[in-house]
Amino acid sequence: MDNPFDKAYALAVRYLARRARSCFEMQHYLSQKKGVDPLIANRVIDRLVDLGYMDDREFARQFIRERIRFKPKSRYALGYELKAKGIDETLTAELLDPLDDADLAMEAALQRIDQWKRLAPEDQKKKLMNYLRYRGFDYTTFMVVWEKLFP
Repeated sequence: MDNPFDKAYALAVRYLARRARSCFEMQHYLSQKKGVDPLIANRVIDRLVDLGYMDDREFARQFIRERIRFKPKSRYALGYELKAKGIDETLTAELLDPLDDADLAMEAALQRIDQWKRLAPEDQKKKLMNYLRYRGFDYTTFMVVWEKLFP
């Protein structure tokens, strides 16, 4: 396996075996971390896309789905994370458009609210506000969630 393309392809397949990657992440991994010539890295990525092993749209969908399920964040925070992974802004906007921040915030709150039920109401409010703020939600969204949880 002295062929540089074959070596780069083997590296890419091993990298993909751990989890799905965006094309940007793969380009960075091959070029920056493994020292593969950028032209060869692009050929490898093109091959992986042609074979259906990589797809930025499906990667972004899966990423959003997993974030909502395990670590809900605001649309803004999700968009920021996808941008860092090299996902196109128009694709990100298209995928995030149907999501509602209030629903996402409620999902995040429901995952934690039981842990705070023994606290005084003002402490619960402070914990929830900080928890949601850390995940990119604004004060208005926090108040919507607070009023739904504690009418």
